[in-house]
Amino acid sequence: MILDFCFIIICFLISYFVKKITFKYTWPLPISLIAGILGFAIVNFTQFYSFHLLPTRYLEIFLAIIFICFPLTVKSIDFKLIKRVQGLWFYSLVQYLFQWGFSIVCVFYVFKTIDHSIDDSISVILPGGFAGGHASAAILGDIFSKLGIDGILSLSMTMATTGVLLSLIGGYILIFFNKKNIVYRTSEIEKIKIPKVSLVPIAQVIVTLLLTLFVEALLFKALQFRIPLFVIALFISFFISITMRQFLQNFSKDYGLTSNVATDLLVFSGLVSVKITYIKEYALVLIFLVILGLSISVINFVYLKKYFFKNETLEKGIFTWGWSLGGLIFGLALVKSITFYEDNQKLLPEFALTYLLISPIELSLLFGMPFLIVQGFAPYLAILLILLAIGVVKYHIYKADK
Repeated sequence: MILDFCFIIICFLISYFVKKITFKYTWPLPISLIAGILGFAIVNFTQFYSFHLLPTRYLEIFLAIIFICFPLTVKSIDFKLIKRVQGLWFYSLVQYLFQWGFSIVCVFYVFKTIDHSIDDSISVILPGGFAGGHASAAILGDIFSKLGIDGILSLSMTMATTGVLLSLIGGYILIFFNKKNIVYRTSEIEKIKIPKVSLVPIAQVIVTLLLTLFVEALLFKALQFRIPLFVIALFISFFISITMRQFLQNFSKDYGLTSNVATDLLVFSGLVSVKITYIKEYALVLIFLVILGLSISVINFVYLKKYFFKNETLEKGIFTWGWSLGGLIFGLALVKSITFYEDNQKLLPEFALTYLLISPIELSLLFGMPFLIVQGFAPYLAILLILLAIGVVKYHIYKADK
């Protein structure tokens, strides 16, 4: 692990100087993305270095740290914040429902009528790989493997990798065409400095992370499948925040800084974990599902976001674009590329709370849909999901026009 962190530091140092030299051409790209692209190229196209621990595991750990830090920065329960994230929550819900619903309906009622040999389980790889990201793709592969269906892990990982590329490429295209709405203030390079950080919050985060890893192992032993590490981390951190609130309030800024650093490391790990694969047997189905998922995200961003957001429309739209295609990690990365530290810290609680409130729905679909597919109920539920999403959209359009 020490060598892995040395490699990460070297990539960030090189990226810092690249950013400094080419700032005019690379200003939308945060240093973490440049470092991630560099790390991806070294790991995948050269024999210079290979990670000792899987990059996806680092990804899980850094994402867990971010969600550990968020509750520890909250001085009190802000019910106004809950009200403020309603639009973002409903918008994210629509993304999930459309992806799950249309993916299942298209596979069952389009592709399976053309080719009966297509397995029903293929219908979940779009939402599992796109909105869920690599972690959810791994969960689906594990569940279907236990149900006696092999190959879903490779397919969903391929979909997740494709989603990452689309989220970044499409995200920066959207940022470019909306750059007139971006207030660019000062160079990211000019804001880099090493602040003073207390050892107490760092120790608190480390202890919480170790406790999270311990609970993850216990749950895996009991349930025989892995609950995403960041979900466990979030709930444990909220419990610690409630029980130790008075003591932790003094370190809220330090937790925020720790979260920001973890976000950079997480973006790096996410990019390095990408493995480009090609599965010949389901190439046409994969291409169709990719186009379907991309179309849903484009329609939502271009036509629907204005009905859900009153403030930070572009930032929240970009975040959900990245989330819906590449998972939560790349939604955060894209927002970080158009905002600076203060804005990022202002929006991060909204994003984290939105995920906390929507995670029961995501996890229910993620863990429940494989069993519904095996039992044959999934196509009927998928139609209900689409109708529910349409209802949410129509309500917000009506509310905005009123």
